[in-house]
Amino acid sequence: MNDASEVLEAILRRMHDSYTYRADYHAESHEHNCSGSWDCANKDCIAHTIFGADVHERMICYSCGLESRQQKYTSFLHYINDCSLNYAMRICPGNPFDDILKAVMMDVHRTCDPDVGGCGKSNHMSHSLSSSPHVFTVALGWQTGNGSVRDMLPHILAALGTEIDLGVIYPGASRRSKHSLVSMACFYSQRYICVVGDWIQVLSMCEEKEMQPLLLFFEAAN
Repeated sequence: MNDASEVLEAILRRMHDSYTYRADYHAESHEHNCSGSWDCANKDCIAHTIFGADVHERMICYSCGLESRQQKYTSFLHYINDCSLNYAMRICPGNPFDDILKAVMMDVHRTCDPDVGGCGKSNHMSHSLSSSPHVFTVALGWQTGNGSVRDMLPHILAALGTEIDLGVIYPGASRRSKHSLVSMACFYSQRYICVVGDWIQVLSMCEEKEMQPLLLFFEAAN
């Protein structure tokens, strides 16, 4: 069975294909030392206008000051795994969900690129948004074995929240940055189900029935 996030991303990619001609694909960045692209130039593409986040990733070395490893890409889903989420919770105990997501992103490190004159020291990657999606989707991957889900699940549920500010997660996302949870897809009894309703009751049901959250849909506040 395909993971729910894989199915959703495949659907969004097919939607993108239906709205976009090949001539619109992969408008490569002309910025110096920046690879990749924001790969849709069609403003009518529902996948991008609703779910697409144009991300600019780069590393600014704290030691030598060099800016390297720049890349542009469009993300439909914000991926995170249960172990990273649990680790971030220990760093940010009691913090809101957007702070925890930011802590996970700050834990991604790469070396200052020696191929472009960098010093080779490890630094965290920084991410900013060129455009904020109307629906910000968090895809939660479960690396924990089945026998440990029961132990991990209460901690994961405690980390989740119903409000996020993309300006906390991504610098420069001030416009339309606040999003509210409108739905959540879970894995339960060998199938996927969608849950909505009172958040406290949803959390209680997930813990009682051992329903694993997989996709959280946050819609931009008007």
